[in-house]
Amino acid sequence: MVKWEPVVNEEQAEAILNNESTVQALAENPAQSEITNENIADESTDESIVDNEIVNVPVEQNEIPEEVIADPVVSQPAETDQTSINEPITEEIVNTNSDQNVSSAINAPAQEIPEERGDATLTDDRRTHEEFEKSDVPLEVKKGNNLLELPTGNYVIAGAFSEFQHAEDFSDDLFLKGYHETIVGYVPAKGYYYTVVYRSDNLNQANTERNRIRNRPGMDKVWVLKVTD
Repeated sequence: MVKWEPVVNEEQAEAILNNESTVQALAENPAQSEITNENIADESTDESIVDNEIVNVPVEQNEIPEEVIADPVVSQPAETDQTSINEPITEEIVNTNSDQNVSSAINAPAQEIPEERGDATLTDDRRTHEEFEKSDVPLEVKKGNNLLELPTGNYVIAGAFSEFQHAEDFSDDLFLKGYHETIVGYVPAKGYYYTVVYRSDNLNQANTERNRIRNRPGMDKVWVLKVTD
């Protein structure tokens, strides 16, 4: 509420209005007889005075010309190849498997090694390694010309391998288990590298040692090889 304090009384006001000079002055300056919006309220507010009361007057929003308003831009999703979506994603699998585990190779039974190899002119014994392991009859072969082959003698064989390194690794393993006479040699008659745990010039001693070693854990498949000139 706005409280108005009287400045002049009614008689004084009427006298002022009846004064010709005052009427003439108001006629010449009509702007002074009006109360503008600047006298009542600031442009930044929505309040105005009406009949001695402050009331809320909604502030008009600036209208935007229709020609200025453009249609909203709607981004369209890029076209997607449905074929590529439905196709499964595949990756090229690279074989990273290493070479055959040495420990597995050296412990593989001799009968798993193929027999179709070697020089048949150096022996007429075509038994398999599995048959040698189960037999008390030695394998007899003739000596060839390979630098790595076993010299003449009688050998207790613990393993047969197509790769020298596998036979050597098995020899090292047996050495750590107490077989300190282990050696590796090649036999051209069969085409294999053999791991030897005992050697003797006497066949009977070799057979005796074979029987003794067979009673040890994990050594029940040893057999005797005889190499001659």
